[in-house]
Amino acid sequence: MTITTAEHERSTSAGQITAIDTRNVAVMKELGYLGKVPALSLLADPRFSYYLYVPKRYAEFTSCPLIVLVHGSGRNAYELRDWYRDFAEEHGVFLLCPLFPIGFLDADDADNYKNIAYRGIRYDEILLQMCREVQSRYPRVDVAQFCMYAFSGGAQFAHRFAYLHPKRLSTLLCGAPGTQTMWDESQAYPQGTHDLVTVFGRSEIDWDALRRVPTVFLCGSEDIDDSWCKLRGRPPLGPNGRLGACKRLARSWELHGAKTEFIAIPGAKHEEHKLIPTVTTLFQRWRRSLETQGPHEAQPGEAMPHSAIYTIPSLPQEPRL
Repeated sequence: MTITTAEHERSTSAGQITAIDTRNVAVMKELGYLGKVPALSLLADPRFSYYLYVPKRYAEFTSCPLIVLVHGSGRNAYELRDWYRDFAEEHGVFLLCPLFPIGFLDADDADNYKNIAYRGIRYDEILLQMCREVQSRYPRVDVAQFCMYAFSGGAQFAHRFAYLHPKRLSTLLCGAPGTQTMWDESQAYPQGTHDLVTVFGRSEIDWDALRRVPTVFLCGSEDIDDSWCKLRGRPPLGPNGRLGACKRLARSWELHGAKTEFIAIPGAKHEEHKLIPTVTTLFQRWRRSLETQGPHEAQPGEAMPHSAIYTIPSLPQEPRL
């Protein structure tokens, strides 16, 4: 049975979740609610679960920013948390790693979440419901606006999520998506953005808000093999595989005035672990921006710097966003 968004809202009441702030810190640690939190089922729909990293100093903070890490086709949500937990602890940041399982509607389906909607399920709403439940349990975490990082299949989800919910994003880091929805009003979804309002039942798409989201598209400089497309019965990606496709996606955003960068990771193929140093540096930059500027706000008429598309051999200490 598919649970609608309204049913999600009704099925999760504040009474079902006890706020951690009401508990003794020692008890919180003993129960596993600090640090690497055991996998939590989504109360609104237990077919989904998520992993958290909660800074052990949580009780010292008045507010904690959030990073959402979206797994690729390999469902490496647990691994993502391990990669970035030291950063989270050092900088007082929450990590939320959703798990979108394979095969709960179709036994062999691995792509269900990537296009956002699948057989009546809205994966963007599933993620936002996870955020609501996290805040019910951890009232000090700020889920109103968050940084999102994703790679490969997760990056397919992430840039499509950005079209629908730009005001929820303080930064978007989008790594090597295998298929792309270009910012292109001449093409229908999922190739383009012409009919997003119709497909997703939106009253409008807030393009101005999207232009204000600091966005980085990343890809390995050697991520050029698209033989997997033939194996899956898909058309080829075009020149230079994912690298070329990711550049073209970034370019489509740049042409619409988005605050966008493109970074190629030297020597990397389709290898997410080789992006870790660059992604960590970008997280550091995002964290500093919150300290100095606070979350960005999509104010009508606000002028933003013109974006830039470029490839760099190594990330500078203070890269331009």
